Amino acid sequence: EIFDFAFQISRDQLQAIGLTKFQEEFVHSAMEELIVDLKEHKTIYQRIKEFFKEPNYIVDHSLLTIYLCSMILKKMGWSNEQTIKQVIYAGFFHDIFITEELARIRSLEDLNLDRDKRLVLHHISAAAEILEGIKGINNDAHKMIIDHHELPDGTGYPHGLTANQLPPLSCVFILAHYIVDYLYDENFETKNLTTFIQQMQSVWDQGNFTR
Repeated sequence: EIFDFAFQISRDQLQAIGLTKFQEEFVHSAMEELIVDLKEHKTIYQRIKEFFKEPNYIVDHSLLTIYLCSMILKKMGWSNEQTIKQVIYAGFFHDIFITEELARIRSLEDLNLDRDKRLVLHHISAAAEILEGIKGINNDAHKMIIDHHELPDGTGYPHGLTANQLPPLSCVFILAHYIVDYLYDENFETKNLTTFIQQMQSVWDQGNFTR
């Protein structure tokens, strides 16, 4: 049952990010192995089951970010089982402690209440902390979660890191996360996606994002 959530993403959404059947099956195979590994951690496994119990924005966004990351990694020649597993861990857990409403915010400046700002900041550290007790996790997954709201020009959060300060895998995850956000805003219409990516280049084509 827990594995079924991976097939709940609509075909239109998968087509919008250009996911091939081969890449989809590759990610699903890695997900299946990872879910089996998580059974050793009953509390975390139960939390994952609850998180993916019903399809919603956070579930869909998490999975689409994983899929798009896997495609970028394949294009870059970085797509191996270990790297994909770290991406899946980051994708599964990065928004596990936040509401759908707060998950949709783009900047802390969008929030008027200090309580909401604290919740947004806390979900990052809480998600990273839960990974510390899982076997098979390395620093890549931890960093992707900590960094997933950072931006190349230093205007992101929680630390305001710049393109030169962010490790390559974090850059892949941030980029995928950002483009999935755009596709949601556009209701997965891709007619302006090329223009959007061209406009991104002036800010994103620097540091470890360049490649």
